[in-house]
Amino acid sequence: MMVSERAPERAYFLLFISWELRGSFGCDNRIVRPSFIHTYRIRKALKNKLGELEYHTQPYIKFWCAWIKSDDCFLNEKEIALANSFILNKFSIENLKSVSSETVNEVEQLLCKLKNGFTKFQFWLAFGFATTIIRMADEYGSDKFLNTPIKELKISNEIKNILIEFKVETIIELFENYNEEDFTKIWVYQKILEFEVVLNREGKSLFKKISNLPKEEYSSFCVNDG
Repeated sequence: MMVSERAPERAYFLLFISWELRGSFGCDNRIVRPSFIHTYRIRKALKNKLGELEYHTQPYIKFWCAWIKSDDCFLNEKEIALANSFILNKFSIENLKSVSSETVNEVEQLLCKLKNGFTKFQFWLAFGFATTIIRMADEYGSDKFLNTPIKELKISNEIKNILIEFKVETIIELFENYNEEDFTKIWVYQKILEFEVVLNREGKSLFKKISNLPKEEYSSFCVNDG
């Protein structure tokens, strides 16, 4: 029989109600009640924070393996280990060894860093994208690659279509028409993501490995990827 993920929380809630009723009918719950309420509230707070963490981790997730090993990663080793543990655990609290107010505070700090540092992450990704383009130009022939209409380049149709969606005719226009701030726009981020995923599939990406993870498949996450 499968046990619902919410079963432990329901059990906590039912215990909470039963202890409240025992108090109402004159039973002495003064010893167990404060400790239980404290644990229940911490679990509930942590569950909410983990929901937020899952949401704010999503933009990073495809490039997580490369990013956490880069000099631009603004997380320390402890925060990376904490994030990795939650990612592998599908952001669930059920398999955690311990749940405490300290854990809630650590998740809050991690959340704050991921939210406030996202622009820096986007710049890192944009730099990787530009570096990949330059490398492709070196292999293709720099002048020819930069100035030939994208439609006429001898590269895969998938890559052509993604580059054309930047609304440029040639690669050189990409560097002329876009500045640093443009690369922080969500639609540009999405195009870079698509570009790198295709290149990764073709074995040409600057990033060693891109995590191709729908939410249900965090167990295959490349936390220990070299």
